[in-house]
Amino acid sequence: GRDAECGGRADRQDGGTARGADGVHGGESPAATTGLRRGHPRPNPVYRAWRPATSLALQPIAKGHRRGHRPIPPTASLGRLGALRLSSGPDRRAAPITTALNPTGDCTMATPHCPFVWYELMTSDDEAATAFYSQVVGWQAADAGMPGMRYTLLSAGGAAIAGLMTLPQEASAAGARPGWVGYISVADVDAMATRLQAAGGQVHRPPEDIPGVGRFAVVADPHGASFNLFRGNVDEQPPQPPMGTPGTVGWHELSAGNLDSAWTFYSGLFGWTQDSDMDMGEMGVYRLFAAGGSPIGGMMDKPPQVPAPGWLYYFNVEAIDAAMARVTAGGGQVLNGPMEVPGPMWTLQCLDPQGAAFALVAPKR
Repeated sequence: GRDAECGGRADRQDGGTARGADGVHGGESPAATTGLRRGHPRPNPVYRAWRPATSLALQPIAKGHRRGHRPIPPTASLGRLGALRLSSGPDRRAAPITTALNPTGDCTMATPHCPFVWYELMTSDDEAATAFYSQVVGWQAADAGMPGMRYTLLSAGGAAIAGLMTLPQEASAAGARPGWVGYISVADVDAMATRLQAAGGQVHRPPEDIPGVGRFAVVADPHGASFNLFRGNVDEQPPQPPMGTPGTVGWHELSAGNLDSAWTFYSGLFGWTQDSDMDMGEMGVYRLFAAGGSPIGGMMDKPPQVPAPGWLYYFNVEAIDAAMARVTAGGGQVLNGPMEVPGPMWTLQCLDPQGAAFALVAPKR
């Protein structure tokens, strides 16, 4: 049942950002091994009043910026942990990774609410992407020391938040584009993958082990929005930065193929609960959801102009205008915003120079 499948410790949405490169929620993937944390940081109470303006859906550009609607290109189905495999033999370079990553996450059999625990960017230019996000979000970048491959850990507040690597050549050849993927912590990756398929989801990469780290699978919901399942080998969790710390993840947003069926899918598999629904008029309902505590995200029907269903992750920054200036100075594009939301908080939706969609959220303009 669900209780046995949401692994890791009960959702720590209050405290740190999820981590789990490649499938590292609750456990460490090669990338995650260096930065996995327990669950996703608990969002600021302001998120309880999150409104349509923050959605990935196309929205009018705020006053003072170019008017009109700009579609956000679909994010590729990434998270190919296979490329991050650790060698089964001992390697001194791998030790730091295992130490930094949080293997298990926040889901336990007693608290069956599976949170996001890691975030990973697959990009066409890892050096340029590392420089861009270090400047825009303020992350500290460090090589994970992965045998035979380059994997960069992105940290904030003394804890690893996400991972970054080059998009595998075979993935690019198959049409994959740069994009962010989130890892959801589960107690049993194989059992969850089976349940996910039975619920109409897709398994793009069957469950497999990352020696010394954990087990993962690359999957998608019935409408094609991609994410990863992960279970780590270690239960101890590293300290998490306070909620709202710049560089941590503050919100998870799904532009769904169909809100009702997507909600049935995610809530049934991961134990997520509905916090509240917000009426967006012609755009329908924006549903806030939680994973055992305060809301950690929202979902809504994908507007016709949005190319494909997908998840959008919001990174915390100190001030939105300064962050917007860093985005454009670094070669990125502002797709929507700044937008003020209850709190007050400010949001900005963007594309990085390589074309990956991401968003920012700040407590002040």
